[in-house]
Amino acid sequence: MKKYFIFFFLIFFQSSVFAVNPITEPLAKYLRAGGYSDSDIDRLIKMVAEKRITIEEVGYRLQLGLVGYSPSQSDEIISMGVTIEELENRLILRELGYDQKTIEIIMLTSRVLKKRKKGKSNSTHKIQGLITTTVQKRLKDIYPFVVEASKRFDVDQALILAVIHQESSYIVKAVSPQGASGLMQLMDGTARDMDVKDVFNARDNILGGTRYLKWLMESFGGDLVLVLAAYNSGPGLVAKLGRVPKITETIDYVEKVTEYYEQYLEIYPKS
Repeated sequence: MKKYFIFFFLIFFQSSVFAVNPITEPLAKYLRAGGYSDSDIDRLIKMVAEKRITIEEVGYRLQLGLVGYSPSQSDEIISMGVTIEELENRLILRELGYDQKTIEIIMLTSRVLKKRKKGKSNSTHKIQGLITTTVQKRLKDIYPFVVEASKRFDVDQALILAVIHQESSYIVKAVSPQGASGLMQLMDGTARDMDVKDVFNARDNILGGTRYLKWLMESFGGDLVLVLAAYNSGPGLVAKLGRVPKITETIDYVEKVTEYYEQYLEIYPKS
């Protein structure tokens, strides 16, 4: 019956109550039953009245509440602009017993896979666009170090190259506004922890960055999504949340590096 609730809710409010007056006690009653506080109810009702959110979005929040999401979690998911398909998949996974951490990993991985599938037909074109003449020259200069790091730490060459591509575009002396340095954009503390003597030495940086990737893989059980999220936003935050942080930069980073990884695998397959 739960899966039909949203449809009854929408039909009821759109066809009757909201045709008369959108600011109604019945709406507050449904929100209250979904675990919303009076202040949250007032906020949502005001947003509906001002047409800042739709009644469908209110229905989605209530449906998420029925399968265990708190009001704040529901608001966060809706604010991400999820599709109806993604919402339904979340509901199904929750009813099957998956926890929120696992669901978010599954949903992020699903989006990445869809992007890959969509781009399969022009993968050769994408690879040619990925490995430009400039990148080819830079890659040729550092490739021996990538091979060495891959063998020493048992990390795929394609993954190392994907991270370098995203982090620095193969620029040896790249420095970010946050202070990350070199090919794999190592912060000073990370560089020290990974025994990197000179972050602007290509070999030192690649060995240190690959060692860090290996450590993250061991820390997060080999889950590539969490590993890449931790590389971008820090392992402490990812470990604390137990999932990919809701940070646009980090979500984009995971998707881009995963896509690069798949493309590089077509050139540098796993050993």
